[in-house]
Amino acid sequence: EDWTYERTIELTEEFLASPSVFLHAETLDTVAVIRINGRLVATTRNAFVRHRIEVRKFLRSGTNRISLEFRSAERAAENEGRKLRYPVPFT
Repeated sequence: EDWTYERTIELTEEFLASPSVFLHAETLDTVAVIRINGRLVATTRNAFVRHRIEVRKFLRSGTNRISLEFRSAERAAENEGRKLRYPVPFT
């Protein structure tokens, strides 16, 4: 099953005057898609990798929406397996 978490945050012009703004993610469950204000920021494929993503260009003054879409790892693996020239066993 897929899950989406969303949150809105308010940002000021003063905050956005910073040259860089990073999104830090210690763990994201395997297959995830990160969007800010509807724009694709990053995709992840490994729950054991930390991510530090520069997101300044996706942000705006006022209300911003961040969404994390967690995709079914099982379905993602099946889809990747179908692309191969040889069968991949699974249980």
